[in-house]
Amino acid sequence: MDHILVNVYLFLTGMMLLAETAREEKLFDWLAAHATKMAKRSANRLFLLIYLVGNL
Repeated sequence: MDHILVNVYLFLTGMMLLAETAREEKLFDWLAAHATKMAKRSANRLFLLIYLVGNL
């Protein structure tokens, strides 16, 4: 198997493990609650905060 393909599979597996760990630890719930508080009832601000968190 090509080494580049193996690297891609390892990277994707690692990302899935990190995402599952974050979900189990309720990191996404905490981030969503924090973004909601910071938005102060502004839909545009909430969208921007969710967008920024998603990119991180």
